[in-house]
Amino acid sequence: MNPIFLMRINETNLTKSELLIMDYALNNLEAVSNLSINEFADNLELSKSAISRFCKKLGYHGYSQFKYDIKRYLSENIHVTPQESQTHTVASIYAETIAEIDETVYPGEMQKLKDLLLRARRVKVFGFSETGLTAKFFGLRLAGHGYDVEVVTHSSFIYRKVELSQKDDLLIFLSLSANTDYIKDGVHRALKNDIPTALVTQNTRSVFRNKVDAFIELPFFKDNPGNLILDSQVIMQTFCLTFINFLVSK
Repeated sequence: MNPIFLMRINETNLTKSELLIMDYALNNLEAVSNLSINEFADNLELSKSAISRFCKKLGYHGYSQFKYDIKRYLSENIHVTPQESQTHTVASIYAETIAEIDETVYPGEMQKLKDLLLRARRVKVFGFSETGLTAKFFGLRLAGHGYDVEVVTHSSFIYRKVELSQKDDLLIFLSLSANTDYIKDGVHRALKNDIPTALVTQNTRSVFRNKVDAFIELPFFKDNPGNLILDSQVIMQTFCLTFINFLVSK
């Protein structure tokens, strides 16, 4: 996964010191690819454990794996010219990313989610912050096709609504990073209570990947050389419509 994007989607979940680490890494990619963890920590006057915690929060096993991913990213993008960078527009980046939905979202996982939905007594769709808007969009679409849906977007209600769920319900969590505390706590509780659970995310390194009943992996923006303003909710909502069409198909 693109380490730049991985840092960006986790930005709202980082502490003040972790944001310093992220900013340093983003502004010094070449240096980070060659720094030891001791040198990295010394440059920021932080502890090695703080660097390790940052890497693990992103889903890496540790600093070495994070550093390797930075090196790989740099080697893959070293031949991009200024002329090529200028050809990337908002529309072209969205078009390329949306086209990848059919590749990253496995038919088997779509079928799992469909089967879970067809068996469910009631469906609860969870989303927080910007993803809350997508949760409402998805919930309305599902309700329009006859499903009993409740959309939960208020952070203080997520855990409580999971606790009140029954084992014949279906809980669908939408989260770009799958690392927001409210979402993580909700998924953990759902799994502990043995409630059918699905996760839709762009974080391919999510700890829930092999734990939830259906894991939907969405594509992410691989190239944004012009630092254009982009919103991943477009990708999330496109998936929602893709799934609705899959759901109603024979």
